[in-house]
Amino acid sequence: MWIYIVFLLTYSSLYTLIEVNLNKNYKHVHGLDKLYLTALVYMHAVIYFIISFSIFFIVLGKNVNKNLILAYIVILLLLLIHWSSNDNKCHLTEVMNEMYGFPRNGNFRTPIDMYNNDYPLIAISGTRIQNEYLTIWGTILFSFIIYLTS
Repeated sequence: MWIYIVFLLTYSSLYTLIEVNLNKNYKHVHGLDKLYLTALVYMHAVIYFIISFSIFFIVLGKNVNKNLILAYIVILLLLLIHWSSNDNKCHLTEVMNEMYGFPRNGNFRTPIDMYNNDYPLIAISGTRIQNEYLTIWGTILFSFIIYLTS
């Protein structure tokens, strides 16, 4: 479990450092708004890590607590509820985009976007959002099978 926490904190810290140093619009945010935005970036990085990478720790880990697997499944279900109740968008991403001066409905900047210096200013839709939902539902199903067999 401590390895997971170390990876989570390291990833989230590095993501935040890179984002606040590379995002061209971060320099236009000042005062307490800058502190608030930095906290939002860090929180979003933590959430992204949990959603995207926890499955690897569940699959590769030995004797993973069943309650943690169940908590992961609940987090994924809550994410789907959040997206579907907000027109397939994340409220946290919308707030961050607004603070950056980007269109509110733009997409989240993934590590790949940061590496490519891309600013996804249009919300994902159509096939891509369907793929996101399918991936999450597949992860939920896979995690539930692991939960039942552990």
